[in-house]
Amino acid sequence: MKYDILTIIHSASYGSSRAKEGLDYILTCSAYDQKIAILFIGDGRQCLKTAQDSTLLQQKNFSKQLSALELYGIEDIFCDNLDFTPVINCHSCSQEQIKELLQNSKHLVNF
Repeated sequence: MKYDILTIIHSASYGSSRAKEGLDYILTCSAYDQKIAILFIGDGRQCLKTAQDSTLLQQKNFSKQLSALELYGIEDIFCDNLDFTPVINCHSCSQEQIKELLQNSKHLVNF
């Protein structure tokens, strides 16, 4: 499948604001009828884990925003080496599939 934007989230959930900014970016792009895919890799995979508690860090938990992605028409969510049950529905993909995602996307945006 061809995508207008492939957003790659490789930053941890709460180590910085980058993952949250990536999610905000995705939701904004969806308002402009872009065909969007999301790829969680590396530390970004932590965003998909259940039962995250961000109160000690005094940050707002954004897992509810992740569950809203489907409401915004974003269903193409991928994760490399998915070896846990994610908080949202996503597809596990191999390195070859990641390569194909990269090749079939007009724009790549990293967070």
